[in-house]
Amino acid sequence: MSNHFIRNLFFRAARLCGFRQLSWNLQYESGLWDCPERSPNTLSRVLDMCNGGKLAEFGCGKGEILRHIPSHAYSEYIGFDISDKAIAVAQVTATRSGFRNAAFYQMDMARWPGDSGIQLILVEECLHYLNRVEQEPFLEKCCQSLTPTGE
Repeated sequence: MSNHFIRNLFFRAARLCGFRQLSWNLQYESGLWDCPERSPNTLSRVLDMCNGGKLAEFGCGKGEILRHIPSHAYSEYIGFDISDKAIAVAQVTATRSGFRNAAFYQMDMARWPGDSGIQLILVEECLHYLNRVEQEPFLEKCCQSLTPTGE
Protein backbone atom coordinates (compact mmCIF):
# COMPACT_ATOMS: atom_id res chain seq x y z
CA MET A 1 0.00 0.00 0.00
CA SER A 2 1.21 3.50 -0.77
CA ASN A 3 1.90 6.11 1.90
CA HIS A 4 -0.72 8.33 0.24
CA PHE A 5 -3.39 5.65 0.65
CA ILE A 6 -2.45 4.98 4.28
CA ARG A 7 -2.39 8.70 5.10
CA ASN A 8 -5.83 9.26 3.57
CA LEU A 9 -7.20 6.20 5.35
CA PHE A 10 -5.88 7.56 8.66
CA PHE A 11 -7.48 10.98 8.07
CA ARG A 12 -10.81 9.42 7.12
CA ALA A 13 -10.78 7.12 10.16
CA ALA A 14 -10.03 10.07 12.44
CA ARG A 15 -12.99 12.02 11.01
CA LEU A 16 -15.32 9.04 11.31
CA CYS A 17 -14.26 8.48 14.93
CA GLY A 18 -15.25 12.03 15.87
CA PHE A 19 -11.88 13.72 15.48
CA ARG A 20 -12.84 16.06 12.65
CA GLN A 21 -10.83 19.07 13.74
CA LEU A 22 -7.74 17.00 14.57
CA SER A 23 -7.94 15.31 11.18
CA TRP A 24 -8.13 18.64 9.34
CA ASN A 25 -5.35 20.21 11.40
CA LEU A 26 -3.07 17.27 10.61
CA GLN A 27 -3.98 17.44 6.91
CA TYR A 28 -3.34 21.17 6.82
CA GLU A 29 -0.01 20.85 8.64
CA SER A 30 1.10 18.04 6.31
CA GLY A 31 0.64 20.33 3.30
CA LEU A 32 -2.12 18.20 1.81
CA TRP A 33 -4.25 21.27 1.08
CA ASP A 34 -1.50 23.53 -0.27
CA CYS A 35 -2.85 24.36 -3.69
CA PRO A 36 -0.82 26.76 -5.81
CA GLU A 37 -3.80 28.16 -7.70
CA ARG A 38 -7.55 28.44 -7.57
CA SER A 39 -9.64 27.34 -10.50
CA PRO A 40 -9.99 30.19 -13.04
CA ASN A 41 -13.62 29.12 -13.45
CA THR A 42 -14.25 29.55 -9.70
CA LEU A 43 -12.61 32.97 -9.68
CA SER A 44 -14.61 34.09 -12.71
CA ARG A 45 -17.87 32.87 -11.16
CA VAL A 46 -17.11 34.62 -7.84
CA LEU A 47 -16.55 37.90 -9.70
CA ASP A 48 -19.76 37.47 -11.69
CA MET A 49 -21.97 36.35 -8.83
CA CYS A 50 -20.77 38.31 -5.79
CA ASN A 51 -21.41 41.73 -7.34
CA GLY A 52 -19.59 43.58 -4.57
CA GLY A 53 -21.70 41.95 -1.87
CA LYS A 54 -20.92 39.87 1.20
CA LEU A 55 -18.94 36.70 0.38
CA ALA A 56 -18.85 33.67 2.69
CA GLU A 57 -16.47 30.80 1.97
CA PHE A 58 -16.48 27.40 3.66
CA GLY A 59 -13.28 25.40 3.63
CA CYS A 60 -11.38 28.65 3.14
CA GLY A 61 -8.04 27.30 4.38
CA LYS A 62 -5.56 30.17 4.35
CA GLY A 63 -8.03 32.51 2.63
CA GLU A 64 -6.18 32.25 -0.67
CA ILE A 65 -9.14 33.40 -2.73
CA LEU A 66 -8.54 36.95 -1.50
CA ARG A 67 -5.21 36.97 -3.33
CA HIS A 68 -7.00 36.27 -6.60
CA ILE A 69 -10.02 38.58 -6.60
CA PRO A 70 -10.02 42.38 -6.52
CA SER A 71 -11.18 44.03 -3.32
CA HIS A 72 -14.15 45.65 -5.09
CA ALA A 73 -15.53 42.16 -5.82
CA TYR A 74 -16.83 41.90 -2.24
CA SER A 75 -17.94 44.29 0.50
CA GLU A 76 -17.18 41.79 3.26
CA TYR A 77 -15.46 38.41 3.23
CA ILE A 78 -16.07 35.76 5.88
CA GLY A 79 -13.96 32.61 5.71
CA PHE A 80 -14.74 29.46 7.68
CA ASP A 81 -12.55 26.42 8.11
CA ILE A 82 -12.57 23.54 10.58
CA SER A 83 -8.78 23.79 10.96
CA ASP A 84 -7.74 26.35 13.56
CA LYS A 85 -4.21 26.06 12.13
CA ALA A 86 -5.43 27.24 8.71
CA ILE A 87 -7.49 30.04 10.27
CA ALA A 88 -4.49 31.32 12.26
CA VAL A 89 -2.44 31.54 9.05
CA ALA A 90 -5.36 33.18 7.20
CA GLN A 91 -5.74 35.88 9.86
CA VAL A 92 -2.03 36.75 9.81
CA THR A 93 -1.89 36.71 6.01
CA ALA A 94 -4.99 38.92 5.68
CA THR A 95 -3.58 41.46 8.13
CA ARG A 96 -0.14 41.54 6.48
CA SER A 97 -1.65 41.76 2.99
CA GLY A 98 -4.09 44.50 3.94
CA PHE A 99 -7.18 42.61 2.80
CA ARG A 100 -10.09 44.82 3.72
CA ASN A 101 -13.22 43.65 5.52
CA ALA A 102 -11.99 40.08 5.86
CA ALA A 103 -12.70 37.88 8.87
CA PHE A 104 -11.85 34.24 9.49
CA TYR A 105 -13.47 31.81 11.91
CA GLN A 106 -12.68 28.27 12.97
CA MET A 107 -15.92 26.35 12.62
CA ASP A 108 -17.28 22.98 11.61
CA MET A 109 -19.65 23.93 8.80
CA ALA A 110 -22.21 21.43 10.14
CA ARG A 111 -22.55 23.71 13.18
CA TRP A 112 -22.76 27.01 11.33
CA PRO A 113 -25.72 28.98 12.74
CA GLY A 114 -26.33 30.92 9.53
CA ASP A 115 -26.05 34.63 8.85
CA SER A 116 -27.87 37.29 6.86
CA GLY A 117 -27.26 39.47 3.87
CA ILE A 118 -24.85 37.16 2.07
CA GLN A 119 -24.62 37.62 -1.69
CA LEU A 120 -22.54 34.53 -2.43
CA ILE A 121 -21.73 31.39 -0.43
CA LEU A 122 -18.78 29.44 -1.74
CA VAL A 123 -18.69 25.77 -0.73
CA GLU A 124 -15.98 24.41 -2.99
CA GLU A 125 -14.75 20.86 -2.42
CA CYS A 126 -16.08 20.52 1.12
CA LEU A 127 -19.83 19.81 1.15
CA HIS A 128 -19.19 16.10 0.61
CA TYR A 129 -17.39 15.95 3.99
CA LEU A 130 -20.72 16.44 5.74
CA ASN A 131 -22.78 13.32 6.16
CA ARG A 132 -26.23 13.21 4.60
CA VAL A 133 -27.95 14.09 7.87
CA GLU A 134 -25.80 17.26 8.16
CA GLN A 135 -26.03 18.39 4.53
CA GLU A 136 -29.70 19.33 4.37
CA PRO A 137 -29.76 21.59 7.48
CA PHE A 138 -26.53 23.24 6.34
CA LEU A 139 -27.93 23.97 2.88
CA GLU A 140 -31.17 25.27 4.40
CA LYS A 141 -29.15 27.71 6.54
CA CYS A 142 -27.26 28.77 3.42
CA CYS A 143 -30.50 29.52 1.57
CA GLN A 144 -31.90 31.46 4.54
CA SER A 145 -28.68 33.50 4.79
CA LEU A 146 -28.67 34.74 1.20
CA THR A 147 -29.97 38.09 0.01
CA PRO A 148 -32.97 37.86 -2.34
CA THR A 149 -30.54 38.01 -5.28
CA GLY A 150 -27.89 35.87 -3.60
CA GLU A 151 -26.37 32.72 -5.03
